[in-house]
Amino acid sequence: MAGDSSSQNAALVAANLHFPGVERIVQDKASSTAGPPSSRTRAKCQTLPTALGTLPQPGQEYDGDGVLTEAFCILQIRWGELDVQCEVEWGSRPSGETSWVDLSAILGQQHAHLFAQFYASLLKKERALSLQEMDGMPSPRDIMNIAGRENFDFHFEKGESIPEWARCFSYRTFVGLVRRWDKQRSKLQALEVAKQKAQTRKAKTQKGNNLKLKTESKK
Repeated sequence: MAGDSSSQNAALVAANLHFPGVERIVQDKASSTAGPPSSRTRAKCQTLPTALGTLPQPGQEYDGDGVLTEAFCILQIRWGELDVQCEVEWGSRPSGETSWVDLSAILGQQHAHLFAQFYASLLKKERALSLQEMDGMPSPRDIMNIAGRENFDFHFEKGESIPEWARCFSYRTFVGLVRRWDKQRSKLQALEVAKQKAQTRKAKTQKGNNLKLKTESKK
């Protein structure tokens, strides 16, 4: 392949490698003959990492603890195979753009109010959930147990500057959501049990009536 430039370029394109081999040492992409001309032209305007030789890709921003720093709101929460997952809508991207991210990537005191807003919206009467829906997703209690109380119950010293996100949240409010969720689920569960009992009684009554009619027909 060393003498076949077309095959080499095809391999470079397939590998998304725009600045290969010894050319990274020279750091002269403008004079490079590797890759398609359009790629080389666009690359003149970009800084390429010497270690990888690949064009930088846009992505999510994280802090040193691996927590997302990009603005977002929570649209949905579900159980994943290894982690709870949250569907988020990005505040700094085109309207409507959403992604599913692991809960571990958005756990932090600065995001506590977003979980409170999400669960508060679900508990509104006009958006009432069914028992099946409630049992199919993590509850506020589940989130707090997974995240740890320290991510929801935090305090600031007297005179310490309080960030805006902390002004939008209180631990007492979130505990209230936990209790409201549990109360609503218990209520729906009781209604479901009562419904099942009523259906059982109705089935028994129907069965009895059928037996009675069958007996009378034999007389």
